[in-house]
Amino acid sequence: QGCEWLTRNVDKIATRTDRYCPRGHVKGGCKKSCDFCPCVDNAEYRITLDDGTEQGCQWLVSDALLSVFRIQDYCFADDGVSASVVGNECVLSCGFCL
Repeated sequence: QGCEWLTRNVDKIATRTDRYCPRGHVKGGCKKSCDFCPCVDNAEYRITLDDGTEQGCQWLVSDALLSVFRIQDYCFADDGVSASVVGNECVLSCGFCL
């Protein structure tokens, strides 16, 4: 089930969000549905790349062909499900506004 399932049925929103949003991977991946944060990137945050250069959150999605790989590599924690530090700072660019 996707994030939209949490809020699809108005009568079940409270039950579903109370039950599932405390789980780290749900809270991190469904920030908007879980009402966990505003759905914006931190404009001051910089991602340090492997070569030492720094980029803003927009870099994650600036190249349509590379964005899928960048999001997977930078937005998720090692478990591949929870949000990383970058994911928590670049909520919109990482696609966590669901």
